[in-house]
Amino acid sequence: GLYALINNAGICICGEFEWQTWSQLENQVNVNLLGALRVTKHCLPLLKAGQGRILNVSSVAGLYGYPGLSAYCATKHAIEGMSTVIREELAKFNVNVITIQPGDFSKATHLLDNHHRNMNEMWGEMSDASREEYKEYFITYHNGVAKSGMTRKKMKPMSYLPDSLMRGFENALLTKVPDDNYLLLPTLYSQIKMITLSLLPLRLSQYLVSRRYRHSLPPVNNNPYLLRESVRSSSCSVISYDTASTKSYGSTISVSSLHTSSSIRL
Repeated sequence: GLYALINNAGICICGEFEWQTWSQLENQVNVNLLGALRVTKHCLPLLKAGQGRILNVSSVAGLYGYPGLSAYCATKHAIEGMSTVIREELAKFNVNVITIQPGDFSKATHLLDNHHRNMNEMWGEMSDASREEYKEYFITYHNGVAKSGMTRKKMKPMSYLPDSLMRGFENALLTKVPDDNYLLLPTLYSQIKMITLSLLPLRLSQYLVSRRYRHSLPPVNNNPYLLRESVRSSSCSVISYDTASTKSYGSTISVSSLHTSSSIRL
């Protein structure tokens, strides 16, 4: 049998949803979510035989929505949901399912070391109108992430990871009766912050999480002319679900193409 499986592989690409390329969005889903599903599926027979445990590495981004991390948050919320469900399903086989929810250890884990390359890819695929629209906003965001979450020091992970993070994994792996969730945070301030957020209504806690983001960036260039040009450069498809024509084998979807500028008032 197998004693433990740790689903720890993950990538994080920072940037607003509109900026991120399809390849970047898809890669995060493939690695962070589908990778965990595939490995868990293949290892289940061994885990059941050994009455082992599964450690799914989620994140505080699986608890709240952090602007600039749309795909990453989506995958981590999915990991939380997956863990909750299979925890119940595998309990009858004495297989423990544990979620690890680390805070911001990005400098220690080199999670954002590809940020410059990722932002260049986003900028390269933006339309001229979008570049003009975001401009200083995009650059300020990029510099903020680069300053706060990156390190150029190539250290061995075991020599740099904080003790609090390592102890959390050890407890999840070695405790005879582990907790369902381990929230691992780098500082006392972050611990107090997360405890406070957990005591507040979700809507208020989400507001506080997003507040810093909203107040730390310059406004976008809301030039009406640029917005019109951006709209005119593309067309929009309206998809309607026709319930009246639904057959036993599926549903009929009718698509009509509209010129976007005729349906949006600027």
